[in-house]
Amino acid sequence: VYDSYGTLQFYYKDIAKYDPDQLRTEFEQFIVNLAAKDGFKYIGSCKNVTELRATEPTTDKQLINLLQYNDNTGYGGGFLFYDSADISSPDDGVIIFVTSGGKRWKRVNSDKVNLIDAGAIKSTDATDPLTRLVNACKGGVVRIPRGEFIASGIILSGSTYNNTRFECEGTILLKQRASSSDNNFGGGYVGIIIKDAFNISGNIKMNGRRTLQPNEEHIYCIGIAGGGDINLNVDIQEVRGDGIYVSQSDWLSNSTITNGLILTGSVENSALDGRNAVSIISANDFHVRMRYRNVGGVVGGNQQPGGIDFEPNFDYQTITNGIVDVTASSCNYGVCIFGKSYNVKNVSIIATLSACNPYLSRWRDCNIDIGVDNSTLAGNIDTCIGGSVVIRHSNCTNGVDVGWRGEVTNCDVKIVGDLWTNYVCRTGKIKGGSLRWEAYNCVSGGTGIALRIDTPQDGSAYTITGTDFSGRVPYDSVVQYAARNAGGLITFSQCGLSNLNLATWTNWGAAVSGQLANVRDGNTV
Repeated sequence: VYDSYGTLQFYYKDIAKYDPDQLRTEFEQFIVNLAAKDGFKYIGSCKNVTELRATEPTTDKQLINLLQYNDNTGYGGGFLFYDSADISSPDDGVIIFVTSGGKRWKRVNSDKVNLIDAGAIKSTDATDPLTRLVNACKGGVVRIPRGEFIASGIILSGSTYNNTRFECEGTILLKQRASSSDNNFGGGYVGIIIKDAFNISGNIKMNGRRTLQPNEEHIYCIGIAGGGDINLNVDIQEVRGDGIYVSQSDWLSNSTITNGLILTGSVENSALDGRNAVSIISANDFHVRMRYRNVGGVVGGNQQPGGIDFEPNFDYQTITNGIVDVTASSCNYGVCIFGKSYNVKNVSIIATLSACNPYLSRWRDCNIDIGVDNSTLAGNIDTCIGGSVVIRHSNCTNGVDVGWRGEVTNCDVKIVGDLWTNYVCRTGKIKGGSLRWEAYNCVSGGTGIALRIDTPQDGSAYTITGTDFSGRVPYDSVVQYAARNAGGLITFSQCGLSNLNLATWTNWGAAVSGQLANVRDGNTV
């Protein structure tokens, strides 16, 4: 007796001599067994996808049971049906399997497939299965089930991947990079690459396995190259290079800039390490709302920026029209702008930083509001044009350098320090705009000068021109000066000082040492 798939179920050596009543009894028992709750064991199945492709269906909508994707795994099986009307769909190794005779088995509930259905095995290299899944589900949902799967070099390139969505219950572990020359995209080593694709969305969980990676910074969990309207929520752990790296279509040459990007979620290390949580090299119309921790250590012998880093390398790389709202702890700079020819423009940044010192250089017309606590240096502002910056720092040994390393032009700056030691604000080269400093609760053991007007880092003389100064520095027993210009190389031209509240200081000379602006108006001592 054979089943419908040609599998022998019972053998009777000489049925003509067989007792019909006994045959009837055994057949009835077989029917009972087949109808039992575990009766499925009496029905045939394909043991793997190789056998599936060798099995030719005969009837439209015929069902077949795939036991497993590969031998001795027990995973990736399921029901498939024969679609006799389809004579052209390619074999994708996930949803559609083509027989040697050109017939197509298709998975039932194909819209629910996940990485296991593509042949992945937990805790092993799943690069090929994940590539199969992404290709099979382009424009649909890429599902990563619970568990950990190792992969790298997964690329979604071009418009055929538009509208693809990731759903990760499990975690993608970045495959170990063999060496510094082991690159898979744009001179770097990347886990998932989104290139020239639009409307990519969803949540991605990754672990960069930093302790297994070489001591090299160009290792990224996610890379974005051109395209746009990308909306990702990420949970990225243990990065050696970057959690996310964003640049133009071809990372190594002038090409289409990523246009339209939303990033949310977190990037965290268990110990201080890695280059940046997020690097943006070129992008337009973006919104970043994230949390970072312990990203910004020494990699390849160099101290890395850490946190979120805006750093175009060439003039053709521009960063424009963005909104940033981040929280960072122990991430070196936490927020870094290091533009090229002022090509970071019209970016609004709100940041709450702990044990970080933001570095803001070579930008134009940005609006920045940052809170910093528990840092040796509260921040640096230099080489910028227009916009406004507010930095409030607490429990920082040194305050914010404004124009000490490079000229700050037509920018409105406000620095507020509480529980400070040496200074709240140190100035150098400032042209136009305004500077307001406020100092509260000076801590003993330092110089105690709220505003230090210092010779710039390059040691040259400089005239501050057309800048409006104001401030508030209540006297206490620790603070030495509200403002001091002691170097002699900084002079003032067309600068006004107004609304400087020096309440409870005994007199102007006790509060201010050296020249501070040209005109004093409406100040309180």
